[in-house]
Amino acid sequence: MALEGGQISNIVNFIALACVLAVLVRHNILPHKNRVNLATADNDAIESKQNDRCLSIDSGLSELIDSTNQVFMLKSPRVPGSSVKAFSDECRDEFPELAFQYPELSEHLLADYETPKILASHFLSPDHLINHIETTTKDTLTIYVHRPETSRIHSAIKFLLSNRGCRCVASGLCQQGTREQSPVTFEKVDGLDCYVNEDHVLELSKLKQNEIGGSGEKLLTCDTYDAIQRYGPNLVFMDYKKVTNLSDVLAGRYCPELVGNNYNPRRNKEQERHRVFVTTNSTHSVPVEEWLKTKSRLLESALGLDEKAPFTCRAKTKKWEEMLNSCEDGFLNVKGLDF
Repeated sequence: MALEGGQISNIVNFIALACVLAVLVRHNILPHKNRVNLATADNDAIESKQNDRCLSIDSGLSELIDSTNQVFMLKSPRVPGSSVKAFSDECRDEFPELAFQYPELSEHLLADYETPKILASHFLSPDHLINHIETTTKDTLTIYVHRPETSRIHSAIKFLLSNRGCRCVASGLCQQGTREQSPVTFEKVDGLDCYVNEDHVLELSKLKQNEIGGSGEKLLTCDTYDAIQRYGPNLVFMDYKKVTNLSDVLAGRYCPELVGNNYNPRRNKEQERHRVFVTTNSTHSVPVEEWLKTKSRLLESALGLDEKAPFTCRAKTKKWEEMLNSCEDGFLNVKGLDF
């Protein structure tokens, strides 16, 4: 059917308008309102794409777990290890915690005819994590329990001063100032309260003793991300605060009798609460929690705790951290994600 003159004129005008808009956009001279609308549309598209990767606890996460035959829970030091281990131990019953990075792996594998469906372990080396990524099967799900580095460092310092320090020394179980027992030297121990000078805290922290130097970012190297891209494992990153939620979902499939249990040994177990106070150079003492909060803006840089950042691919870590933060339930499916 032939077009009439008016129709042809409208088509020509539409094409001309489209060309003009394209030039305006290219040279960044589009009217502000339209630029805002285009930017908003782009942001909405990005947000929608990110939300597609967010897993809800009731459906997405449960369905993913139900579709796999083996679940690995991986974590770096000072991520809720005690609660994860307490759950996995009880759900696995007689199976011990698997140490991926040690020769005992084959012993765990051959300990019984049936192998445990849930395995949890700290990872201390990126090579071990990469090896795990390279060798997992298609019906295996790996859940990486993530804690932001600043929060992890604060927890590690507090743990060193409280558990390896005050609780051990005040109870008479450890000799303070010794690496083998308690590396912390306190100015004063008064009952359940221990006082330590902030210079000593900085000195111990710079040595990166115990879990202070066990950064999760050291596991997430550029080689680690390359391995994720090449092998495409079934991999979920999760917020460390959601460990109880994860335990309930796993229990629902593997050990229903444990659903609803609180797997935080420190909460469930009554124990004396030892308190640590840091004596500042202005000679007054404050609780260690307050000291860490006050010093947090400069602490990592001053201690050089991120000195090995060049090989950690931090920009890629920040990318999925932002995506994880946007997930309401705290679970992000990263299989096939372009880092």
